[in-house]
Amino acid sequence: MIPRSVRSSHSFLHFPPARGPVSVRRIGGLAALISCLASGGPLLAEVHSVSTAAEPAILPEPTVRVVQAAHGSADLLDAAKKRWSEGKKDEAELVFAELLSLPIPIEEKRDALLEMADLFGEADASRAIIILEKFLQTYPRDPAASSILLRLGILYRSQGAYEIASARFFRVLNATMRDGNEDLQAARQRATQARFELAEMLTEQGRITEAAAVYRKIELLDLSPEDRMTVRFRLSCVAFETRDFQAAVDSFAALRDEDPSGPYQLESAYYLAAGLKALGREREAFDVVVDLLGSQISDVSGNQAQSIYWKRRTGNELANGFYKQGDFLSALTIYQALARLSDDTEWRWPAVYQIGLCFEHLELPQRALEAYEAILKGLPVTDADLVRADASLRDLARWRSDHVKWMLDYGERFRIMVGSDTSDS
Repeated sequence: MIPRSVRSSHSFLHFPPARGPVSVRRIGGLAALISCLASGGPLLAEVHSVSTAAEPAILPEPTVRVVQAAHGSADLLDAAKKRWSEGKKDEAELVFAELLSLPIPIEEKRDALLEMADLFGEADASRAIIILEKFLQTYPRDPAASSILLRLGILYRSQGAYEIASARFFRVLNATMRDGNEDLQAARQRATQARFELAEMLTEQGRITEAAAVYRKIELLDLSPEDRMTVRFRLSCVAFETRDFQAAVDSFAALRDEDPSGPYQLESAYYLAAGLKALGREREAFDVVVDLLGSQISDVSGNQAQSIYWKRRTGNELANGFYKQGDFLSALTIYQALARLSDDTEWRWPAVYQIGLCFEHLELPQRALEAYEAILKGLPVTDADLVRADASLRDLARWRSDHVKWMLDYGERFRIMVGSDTSDS
């Protein structure tokens, strides 16, 4: 939400007065308003002329009564917000257009524009961008300008318009250095956020080296402990992405040791294990994964979901790597821990299937058979299709089970046969 604590001077925007009790009937709605704003013309000057040759826009009677009963911009603003909250967005837009057509103090139109941007920003970034850009064009020295520039940068970034977003973030930095802002602490926070947004945007574009340079500049600032931890984590990720695995391992290990309950513990464990494995230090990577899978999960639902995600991702990737390398005992240990993480059908039974495969490779067919039989008994037929594979998990488990049974039967018959030959000799 953009702060509105600082008011502009009591000047006026002079527009043609409304010709009738409810001028919104002659306005083409907010769609016309947005079109006017996007055209680059004077703020709202064209609104009344947009539909002079067009069919009037008709409001529902309840909304007409609200507009007629309004005693000023504040009433209209409340009415527009109420209509919006009730899901009547078309009516809300028309009330906004009526409000902005009034010859009222500029500060009142200022607040209406910001409220419109807040509402549109939730569902229509392109409209919010048009409104905020027009706001800056109309109120270039508004005390909230740097906050609006920051918000515009974030909106442009969300739309993939990276070059424009970058320009807005740099304007935030320039405004912070140029303007004598009364709230210096708030200005510094906006500048820091702009730098973070810029660095993360560069990372999204794959411009890792440039992102690292921005993070290193941020690191020199007077940061909160949380922001400093974020910078360290991001720089560690940069080291990993640029394949400087030794530096990444050292950084992620330090992050885990210094703040065992910090916000980046899960991700740090993932990158630490992956970095160790890339350096050929498989046993250390294994220890990191086992420690992660055995750690406690927060009671907070959001943290729990994040914890399970990173544990699954870390464990699955490392276990699959050990399996492919033929280290079936290490893979088995991790798959067993993964199977205990959750009762989720789509997760537990594939892990149990991998456990069965590991037992087969370790020449423990009876244990493998137990794993496959557990799948056949515990996975309902209706859930089989939930597991996305070329064949259903039940089919795979049944096939492996039959194969193991045949091997056990063949082994027993071979043992008897060899034993008989031995006794005869």
